[in-house]
Amino acid sequence: MSDKRQVFLPRRIGESDSEQRLREALNRHAQQAMVALDSAIALRTAPQQAQKMRHLARNGLTEFCSKAMLALAFAEEQAEASDEGEVQ
Repeated sequence: MSDKRQVFLPRRIGESDSEQRLREALNRHAQQAMVALDSAIALRTAPQQAQKMRHLARNGLTEFCSKAMLALAFAEEQAEASDEGEVQ
């Protein structure tokens, strides 16, 4: 099996510490899920339909990771707005 790391979310310039931690965790877990799937279906010799479903599964993981980062952004934005409201 290759040692190539699959990156679901690239590093973003200016990301906060919490964004970096979440991005790294999501990338790590999504990569582990794909390694488990590749092993289960014997990717190199898997039938075309299995490879197609693997591609769809990877797209689903990528979408999940993106939405998780967006959820964090909304949560941090709400927390900042709450903090600003208390200061005024």
